[in-house]
Formats: sequence, structure tokens, C-alpha cells
Amino acid sequence: MKKSGEKAADKLPKAQGSLSQGVDAPADNGALAQPASGKLADEPCRGGEPCRKGGSLFDGVAALDVDARKKMLKAALAHFGDDCLCVLSDRELDSLRVGICVLNRDYRIVWLSRAMEEFFGLKRNEIIGRDKRELLGQGCTGLFEPSRELKDKLFECYRNNTYVEHFECYFPADGGRGERWLEHWSQPIESGLYAGGRIEHYYDITEHKLTEKVLRSSGAFLRTIISSVNEGIIVFDRELRYQLWNEFMEVLTGIPARQVLGRSAIDFLPHEEVEEVLTMLRKALQGRTVRSGEMLYWVPTTGKKGWVRAVYSPRTEGSGGVLGVVATYFDISERKQTMQRLQESEDKYRSIYNAARDAIVIVDSATGKIVDANDSACQLYGYSHSEMLQQKAFDLSAEPEKTLQAMRAEVTEIALRYHRTKDGSVFPVEISAGFHDQGGQRLITAIMRDVSERRRAEEALQLSENNLRQLAAKLLTAQEHEQKRMSRELHDELGQSLLALKLQVRSIEQKIGTRRQKLRHKCSEMLSYIDELLRNVERLSRDLSPLILENLGLTSALRWLFEDFSRRTGIESRLHIAGLDDLFSPASQILIYRVIQECLTNAAKHAHASQISLRVHRHEWFVTFEIEDDGRGFDAAKVAAAASMERGLGLAAMEERVRMLGGVLSIDSGEQGGTKISFEVPTSGR
Repeated sequence: MKKSGEKAADKLPKAQGSLSQGVDAPADNGALAQPASGKLADEPCRGGEPCRKGGSLFDGVAALDVDARKKMLKAALAHFGDDCLCVLSDRELDSLRVGICVLNRDYRIVWLSRAMEEFFGLKRNEIIGRDKRELLGQGCTGLFEPSRELKDKLFECYRNNTYVEHFECYFPADGGRGERWLEHWSQPIESGLYAGGRIEHYYDITEHKLTEKVLRSSGAFLRTIISSVNEGIIVFDRELRYQLWNEFMEVLTGIPARQVLGRSAIDFLPHEEVEEVLTMLRKALQGRTVRSGEMLYWVPTTGKKGWVRAVYSPRTEGSGGVLGVVATYFDISERKQTMQRLQESEDKYRSIYNAARDAIVIVDSATGKIVDANDSACQLYGYSHSEMLQQKAFDLSAEPEKTLQAMRAEVTEIALRYHRTKDGSVFPVEISAGFHDQGGQRLITAIMRDVSERRRAEEALQLSENNLRQLAAKLLTAQEHEQKRMSRELHDELGQSLLALKLQVRSIEQKIGTRRQKLRHKCSEMLSYIDELLRNVERLSRDLSPLILENLGLTSALRWLFEDFSRRTGIESRLHIAGLDDLFSPASQILIYRVIQECLTNAAKHAHASQISLRVHRHEWFVTFEIEDDGRGFDAAKVAAAASMERGLGLAAMEERVRMLGGVLSIDSGEQGGTKISFEVPTSGR
């Protein structure tokens, strides 16, 4: 209280701690209707009934809750009237834990319970004797909220002599006093010593208000959870009417809550299996928790459909009675669709797996045990499916050590491995393997292809190719021999015949006199023609079989070949060669000469080059020949990929001759221009 309030209190008589000793009590009477000892009187009160029989009327009241105290105090006032306060000791009234304030007809405070001191933080001797209206108008209004509303309410009831009930006011925390909620009651005193006055009660409802606050907070929190959870929540009452339809259900079905709440589940259920769901709801009403399987739902009005699982639980009250049902729905549509896609994929790949013509087995990498095999694998190895699952990967191999090493090294491609069937037959396979982890296991998926037929075909092809190469080599050799024979015949027979003819024509020319000039001129023309024939015969003979190669060796033959090429074509040629005569056999020298001769022919005929060069590099065990021109190029890759007949006999003959030499022909050319042909020939000496 303010200091002004304290001064006003000092002018009032001091309270003696007894209700009967208020400011209006006669000075010569220490107690009103109460013995000096403070004991309750045994004489009858109203109705001739004693006010009590042994002990206090309010024994044990302190242990009761607020509502119980209100009821007990109202019952006492209703039964005994206002006089009951006159027969109770201060100790008994203080034990009520109810703030009691008694006002006389002038609205002065004549008595306060101890709870009032605690509630307001004021002393009795500071308050008793004060005008309650003055206190409300001056110092007490700042203690509680809403102070003006309470003051106006009390002044009105004072003027009209009416009741105030259930008026709640809030006392904020202040210093050492914690916050508190009080419920205020005020009623007029109709009889007794303080008739015309008022008695006011203040009930501490702080715990109740804090509980309400917690409940409101919990309710809001619960509503937030229900609204935000990723499951559908429906609450039914005992008649299976919808009481709650959360946001997830709105999204799931496309139906807003306002269209559902209050309706009966019998009238509306977004399920295909309506009777099954109603049966589960009825079981939940009997106190059982029921879990559904996968259920299809469909809402015709919105077109929403999918799959759910549900849990139906009884909604119980404190006493255990069932108030309704709480249904929780889990949307499994996406998972169901995923499972369906997985199943479809499994079926599709299982059909491919079993329809594959290649053998496929799945092996546990740690143990080597076969965990699955397709039909082709069972047929290939001669086992049934159950027998295959009893085998290990190296049991199928005719080379188990190699198989085990490949598994440990996780080799993915094996070009050739030999396996064994159930009856012991050995056959070649080609293996492709993949490694992956599944369920904590390292698995190998191996695809085995029986290459027996292919191997036989390859061997037959290889044999045919070898035969063809041998035939080609024999043909080239025979061609060389034939060309050599023809060269000798041209040189020895045709050349000699032409030479004899030339001598005869010259003899005729000499015998013709000077008088026959026209005939002499004809003889001269004939001699010139015979000389041209002799040169052509010599060239043809040389082309068919270069006698210079036999007489002077490879180095001289190549030099003469390039000089003659430049002379005949006008293409500049360059040679960088060393002594090669002692490095190759005569047969090899012929082959090398023919390859280079073909290169020159192609350069002149197709490339239209302006210059061409030959470089020879000697190494310890082989010699490299490089022929390069600056003429028109070609797509070497395209030519290499073409069939032999499409490439032309010249290129095919070059490749075959190089192969006969034990080397490999390499062509580097492009459409931009220039061609480089190189080959390596192992040295053998003579």
C-alpha cells in the first residue's frame, strides 16, 4: 500500500485477530456468540440445531480443491446463515485457504482471513477499518487486472446490494510475489451483527488457470501436429460420425473437412471395401485396436484414388469408457506404385533372363556358391535348376584355379575359358561378368556363351585363310617365275629377232643407191621403229623380271627404279637408303622390289604427285621402308574396311607380299592430300 494508505490505517482501531472483535463490536463483550476460549458454542443456532459437535465445522477443508471449498462454504452459509461466521474461530477460518473479507454496512473492512494477506501482500492491521471503496479507488487498483472492471463491478453491486460471482482477476508478479489468479465472490449479509454489510470471498484459481493455459497450449500444439503430420487422422464419435478430418485427409481425398464433419461413416466412406472398414470401426468401438491390410480408396466426386493402410484405435475417457474411434491412415500409393513397377520390371527382366540364349548364373563372390541360374545355363551344363543351386562356380570350370583367380581379381571379360558339363564334357566359353552388392552380399552376374561352334568356324576360317595365303603366295611365286620366263623370252627371242631384223634393214639401206632416196627414207623410219620396239621389249622384260636385281642387288635396283620412274613420269624422286643387299634373301628382295614398284605406279596413276621419296631405316632385327608422296590422298580407313576386291588387286597384292615377308603394311593418307606407306621387314641375311 502507498504511504497515504498506511496513515489512514493508523487512525483506525487495532484488530485483535478475532472476527467478534471487529470495529463494530461492543467494548464490553470480548466475543459475539462465542466463548472467550474461541471454542464453538454447543447451544443451538438456527432451527435449534447445534452449530457443531466436536471439532471444527471445516476440519480438512484445506485439503479440498477450489470447487469443493466453494460448495462447502456456500452450503454453510445457506444452512447456518451469516451467523455461522460468528461461531468459527479465526484459526478455523484461516484454515480454509480462502480469502474472506467481511464489510460492515459502511463498507469498512471488519475482518480478513490470513489468505487475504497472502493474496494481496498486505497486513491485517493495515487494512481492518479501512473503507473498501476507498481502497479500490486509491491504492489497490494497480495490484490486479482488470482493476477498473472489478472496481466498477463492485461499486455497482454495493449500490444495488446485488451479488458478484465468478469474477476472475489477475495479479501480476511483483517483487517476491508470484503471479496469481483469483476468483472473486461478493454477497450481502442479510442478518446478524453485520447485517447490511457484505462478505467477499477470493478463491485462488492460479493452478486451475495455469492448467487451462497448459491445456490450451497443448491443444494448439496437438492441433498443429494433427495438421502437419504426413498421415491422415480421422476421429469418430460413438455413433461413427466424423468429428475430425485433418488436412492430410483433405489432400488425400480432395474433400474439405466441412463436407465431412458431422456425417456418418455409414453414409460416406472413401473406400472400396466399405463393409470391411465398418467392421473394423465397430471392433474399435468395442475397445480393440485393429490394423488393416492394404486398402484401395476411391472418391468418385474428386476422382482421387490410391492405396492406404489404416489403424483403428478406441478413443477412451479417463474412466476407460470408449468415446469413439481414432483412425490413422498411411498413404502407401507411391510405395504401392513403386512395388508394382518393381514387380513389372522384375517380371520383364525375369522373362528376358530366362529367355536369353546365353547361360547366366549369379554367384556369391565370398563362397562361390551359385544363387541363381537361368534356363539356358541349366541346359548348357546339363543340371536341373535345383541341382545348379547346389553347385559352386568353380565346379562348372575345367580350369578351377583360373576361375577362382578371376573371381578374386573381379575380372569382367574372359575371352576363352574351358568349362565342364554334368557328364564331364569340356567345351569353350566366353565370359562377361559384372559385380554388385545386394543385401550385404557381393554378387557376380556371369554370362557364359558357348563358343564351340564359333571356335570350330574360326578354326575352319583360319585354316581356309592359311590355305588362301599359301595359295596366294604360290600364285605370286608362280607369277614371278612366269614373268621371269616371259622376260627372258622377250629378251632372248623377241629382242634377238628384232635386233636381227634391224641388221637386215640396215643392210638393205646400205645396198640401196643414192638414186632411190624415197626407199632409203623408208628404211630409216623402219630402223627407228625397230629401235622403239627394242626399247619397249627391254622395258617390258625389265618390268616382268628386273635382271638388275639379280645382277647388282636390291640397293642398285631401287636406285635404277626411281631414276627410271622420274625419267618416264617427270615426278621428282628422293632416296635415302643404305646397303640392303646382304640383309634379305633373293626371294625377299623380289617381294620388296614389287611392293615399292606398286607404290610408284599408284603415285603416278592415281595420286598425281609432284614428288615422291623413299626412306629406309635399319634396325637391329628389322628394316623399315617408308614411301611418301605429296599427291592426292584418300580415306585410308574406308579403304582398309572395304573388301579385298573393292580395294583393287594392287593394294591386295602389296599386303600379301608384305605378309609373306613377315611384316605388316601401314597406310597413312587423308583426303586433304599426301600418302605415306610404310612396312617393316625382319632381316634374315642370305
